[in-house]
Amino acid sequence: METKKFISTLKGFRTRFTNQPNEALERKSVEGLSEKFGDKLEVVALLEKSGEKELKDYFERVMGVSDATSDEGHSETGNTVSSEKEKLVGKLIHKDEDGKEYAEINGNVYVIDSVKKTLKRVYKDFKDLGTADIDLATDKVMPMTVYQRYLRDKFPGEDAPIKKGKLYFRGYRISCDSENGFVIEDTMKRYAVVETPFEGIPTPKELGDWFKKPVIGRGVTSDDKGAIERGKELARKSKEEAERNVRAKEDAESAAPDFEALRGKVLALIVEARSKTIDVDPEKFVDMIPFKRWKRKVKSLYTQWKERKIRYPKFLNEIEAITKAETFIVEEKRHRSSFTGTLMPEHKTVGLLVGDKIEVDGKWVEAVPFLLEYLLFHEKRAMSQIMKYAAGEITDVELIKNPLEVDWKVEYKKRALENTAHNARVLCMVYDQVGIVAPQDLLYEADLQVGDRIMISVNGELKTQTVASVDKGIVLGKEIGLLKLDKWIKLPKKEKDK
Repeated sequence: METKKFISTLKGFRTRFTNQPNEALERKSVEGLSEKFGDKLEVVALLEKSGEKELKDYFERVMGVSDATSDEGHSETGNTVSSEKEKLVGKLIHKDEDGKEYAEINGNVYVIDSVKKTLKRVYKDFKDLGTADIDLATDKVMPMTVYQRYLRDKFPGEDAPIKKGKLYFRGYRISCDSENGFVIEDTMKRYAVVETPFEGIPTPKELGDWFKKPVIGRGVTSDDKGAIERGKELARKSKEEAERNVRAKEDAESAAPDFEALRGKVLALIVEARSKTIDVDPEKFVDMIPFKRWKRKVKSLYTQWKERKIRYPKFLNEIEAITKAETFIVEEKRHRSSFTGTLMPEHKTVGLLVGDKIEVDGKWVEAVPFLLEYLLFHEKRAMSQIMKYAAGEITDVELIKNPLEVDWKVEYKKRALENTAHNARVLCMVYDQVGIVAPQDLLYEADLQVGDRIMISVNGELKTQTVASVDKGIVLGKEIGLLKLDKWIKLPKKEKDK
């Protein structure tokens, strides 16, 4: 393998797994690449010779290759390393509850594999250690993945997403770059910078300990816990009271008015106005019944009276007529469905339908999504009933008997209909009801070309047809598809066609 290609590929792994961490896959990929070039020491020597120090450190970290051996072949402890196969000896610094042992070599922490007799660099789990220092290195922005892994491990069940290189946790935004250094911002206070006790860049453990502090409300110590709890209780009661008021208002608004009682009040007021026993303000009529259609008409009459276009007696007569004729029923307008159909699913040939699978271009795929899109491409009117069947609003029998009833309020959802053998059979029956041949029944491959003539048996009658298309199935004149079960023969070309 060429040196340039090897270095380029290794850099690609480093970038990929920095953005999308996957420890197991990363080691497997790097290990497979190194085997194509040579052993680990050869790779390290190559990277050192090429001046790729950062890339060399990355390779050693992933492969667990220690740099504790000096150029003279002596370890830092003074022990001579006779060959690459001899194991490095470090200082045992920790042993967890599971018996896993950790060693320190040249300032780096490794986990000891007592079975394979190997060392593996620790760069993911800082739960018990937290001793590794993190430097900004040469990049302008430091990746937050190490902090993310530690916080997810330290605080199970709490999410710590990374967006645009910044870590979000418990209402804070954490970032680190060469310009501003390590910064923690409070997202609840318009991203105000939070004062921290850190000097420089903290370790994952230090950051985790900072989040573990007994802080009651941001910037408030535990001494004020009593006052804060009382404040929380008052806020809770206030919130509950506000919610009760909102619900009461909504209930009052949602309660349907007694239009018949209101109709009687309007007619009674008209009688009083005509008798002149009391003075009635014409504007009073406008808001007596909270029904849009009635209010619009009465308001128009009031405007005409105010502008002296009609006299007061006619104003009363018109209101009376409108009030008596009003049904107080909102008539639903007919709307055209916005559904324009589906795209034809990609295919060249369609084979058999078996259970919930259908053979498309030699591969078995889910039958229901394919059959549904194919059907709605040819007959979009079937969408409403199919979606209602998928939602359980109608039965399969109701769908089959009446597949073309359009309801403009129904929305199309691509995966609404479950992929089952039963639903696939239901769709096939819908195909038959709307007059469309199911795709699995069409003939796709035959020794035929456009313009060829065939003799076909149709209900015991022999007919001659001309092939119009062979793109997606053998199509005869006027879009009649040749079926797999049809009986036919190819006729010789006419003399003028030869």
